[in-house]
Amino acid sequence: MFQSLEEFLKTKKLEDHQSIAISITNLNRKIEYKFNETEAFYPASLIKLFAAFYAAEKLKNSKLEDFAFNDLNVAIRNSLEESDNDALSLVYDFISGSSSGVYDKKSFASFAKARNSITDYFQEIGFSNELALHNKCYSFAPYGKDLKLFLKQGSNKVLISDIEKIMNLIINKQSELLEFMLRSGECEQSEFIYKGLNEEKLDFFYSKAGWTTSVRHDVAYFSYNKEKYLLVVLTKGLSEDKELIPRLSSLIFA
Repeated sequence: MFQSLEEFLKTKKLEDHQSIAISITNLNRKIEYKFNETEAFYPASLIKLFAAFYAAEKLKNSKLEDFAFNDLNVAIRNSLEESDNDALSLVYDFISGSSSGVYDKKSFASFAKARNSITDYFQEIGFSNELALHNKCYSFAPYGKDLKLFLKQGSNKVLISDIEKIMNLIINKQSELLEFMLRSGECEQSEFIYKGLNEEKLDFFYSKAGWTTSVRHDVAYFSYNKEKYLLVVLTKGLSEDKELIPRLSSLIFA
C-alpha cells in the first residue's frame, strides 16, 4: 500500500526535511503507517477539534441557562462545519473561563493561566508534551491580551499523534460532533484528502481541514471499500501546493 507513497516523498525530496507528516490507520485491521511523528506543526483550524471536544465534555454537566447552552452548541457546530473563527472564540472563552480584551498587566497572569488550562487538560489525558493550544484562531491578527499571550508564548503546536488522538476521542466519545464534519465533493474539498479518493468507494467521509499561507492540513475519518480509515496529513511551507494532499491520498489508495 505504501511503496508508491514513499517513492513520491523521495521524488519530492520531502523525506529529507520536516515539511510534512502523515499518519494512516486501517481501523478494521489495525494496520498503521507513520511518517515524521516528532515534528511540531502549527495546527491552524485543527485546534477547533480540541475546542469542540472539550466544550462538549464540559456541557455534559453544565447548568447553563437554555440560551447560553444553545448558543454554545451553535458555536461548536459552526466552528467545525464552517470553520468559523468567531464561533471558536466563544467556545474558547467557555472552555478556558476567560475572555479576550484589552491588555491589563494586573489581570494578564490569570488570563494566561486560564488559556493554558486548555493545554493542561489535554496533556493530563495523554496528549504530547509538545502540545500548545493557548491561542485562538484569528481572522486577521490578535489584539490586546491575545497579542501579549502570543508574544510571550508563541504559536500553538501539535504533533501528528495529537491530531490522531483528538479524532479518535471524537469518534469514540463525542461522535455527535462528526455530524458537523460530514463532507462530500463540494468545492472546499477539492484541495484536500477527499479529492484523491474514488467517490463511489466511499460510504461516509468526515474531515476537518486547516490552512494558512504557511501550513495546509487535513484529517479525515472515512469508510473506503467497506473498511474504516483515519488519515492525517500535516504540511508546512507547502501551502501553495493545492494538489499535494489529494495526490498523497490518491497514492495511498491507488
